Amino acid sequence: MALAPTPCQSLLDASPPGLLTSLTEFRLNGQLGASLDFNFDGQHPDGAAFDLRDALFGCKVVETPFAYSAEHLSGPFKLTREVEKDQPPVELNIGPLSSTYTPLESIAKTTTQAFVSSEDASFFAHKGIDASALAYAVKRDLTERRVAVGGSTITMQTAKNLFLTPDRTLSRKLQELFLAWHLENVLSKERILEIYMNIVELGPGIYGITQASEHFFGKHPYDLTLLESAYLATLLPSPKARYRYFCDDKLTPNYRELVNGLLKRMLGLNRIPWDRYSQAVSENVQFNEQARLGSKECHRPPVTASAEGEGAP
Repeated sequence: MALAPTPCQSLLDASPPGLLTSLTEFRLNGQLGASLDFNFDGQHPDGAAFDLRDALFGCKVVETPFAYSAEHLSGPFKLTREVEKDQPPVELNIGPLSSTYTPLESIAKTTTQAFVSSEDASFFAHKGIDASALAYAVKRDLTERRVAVGGSTITMQTAKNLFLTPDRTLSRKLQELFLAWHLENVLSKERILEIYMNIVELGPGIYGITQASEHFFGKHPYDLTLLESAYLATLLPSPKARYRYFCDDKLTPNYRELVNGLLKRMLGLNRIPWDRYSQAVSENVQFNEQARLGSKECHRPPVTASAEGEGAP
């Protein structure tokens, strides 16, 4: 596949109707071009190969709707999240006056490190899109013949949670890629991470690290231990299915292995010292008993987990 240098706005205007609905009011200048070799053998899908060459990306946003602007996203704003088809949307207040919002500096550092290590280890190095993670995701999805992983960075997840539906479609993924690039150009890494930590879904009806910290452990995000932080981070990408461990008031051996695996990864990335790692893997998770006993979700039939990544608990 080859794309000669082409005006970015022309490519956006040429997209089929309904494909990029969230981007129709964006105006771009600059040019885009690249050559891509893609080799795929249906008999040996694990051998899929990608080679991107002569990449030219000179696109620049010159006009954007207010909801996507730095002015809007840098200050307090409200976000409406679609939850379930048969349930009303949830409204989240992203700002210091909200009791469910915690600024980045008031979240325990090991908590943000746990989420970054779990979801996007190179978050502070890339520009919104991790090409190697996307290539790996495509190869694995082709090999398993299903959407096993999405290759989404934290910036991409933030863009999806802010502006898009959770549907797994080509349309959403293309818009997610564009909006992740846009966010990286109008916001700092710290602001993107702050928004992400305050809107990420971490259980049924539980959005953001403030609600999750209080619900699961009865404490403020600043007071979370390393083990508690790792547990919350490993709830992704299946927070509703993995809520059952909270209801059961215990972790299965396989799930504890998943939590310990994240702690080991943090150690390998030099984000925690050996003594803190050793202490965390020797501790037991102590859940908020009052919230657990009062949770309506704990008295409903459990959500079946499929391909969660921690084996078969």
